[in-house]
Amino acid sequence: MKRFAAVSAVVALTSAGWADPPASKPIAQPLSISIIYPIQLAAQDQAVHGLRLNLIYGINAEVSGLDVGLFNGVDGDAHGYQYALVNYVGGDLRGAQTAFALNLVRGNGSGEQMALVNFLDQDLTGWQVGVFNRAGSVQGCQVGLINVTGDIAGIQIGGINWTTELEGLQIGVLNFAVGKDSWQFLPLVNAAW
Repeated sequence: MKRFAAVSAVVALTSAGWADPPASKPIAQPLSISIIYPIQLAAQDQAVHGLRLNLIYGINAEVSGLDVGLFNGVDGDAHGYQYALVNYVGGDLRGAQTAFALNLVRGNGSGEQMALVNFLDQDLTGWQVGVFNRAGSVQGCQVGLINVTGDIAGIQIGGINWTTELEGLQIGVLNFAVGKDSWQFLPLVNAAW
């Protein structure tokens, strides 16, 4: 038993140097002004913690604070408020997005999205308001002409509401909860608890 412990300790100590180094945080700048990428104060691999103004298009590693522009791009996470024609977040969103055309988040979201079209690839805790709303799963609310999610714990209000698993309420012209044992489609109101 002592021999096993000694061998395990040697293996653990010698392999520790071979592990990937911990991921480093990007350098943060308090302000970035972008005309069009790559003409911007903070480089793409830098974070902006404060204010970012994108006259046409800017992209950074992460943004915390206020992000205003025509096209806002974030490779990683965004925390705070984004306002633009189009907002893109490659990681998670914690905060709010308002866009005239499109909000697109590749990770999870906690907060709100308002635009003509809202996409959130993973889980949303909060709400979406738009003509077309799509999220992996929702704990909260979707309000739009067309609402689509994998599962919802909350409410969908719209013309067409679609989910696999429903724990809550759908109010709309066409309501689909395809994971229910019965009444998978109901016009006007659909509910499950």
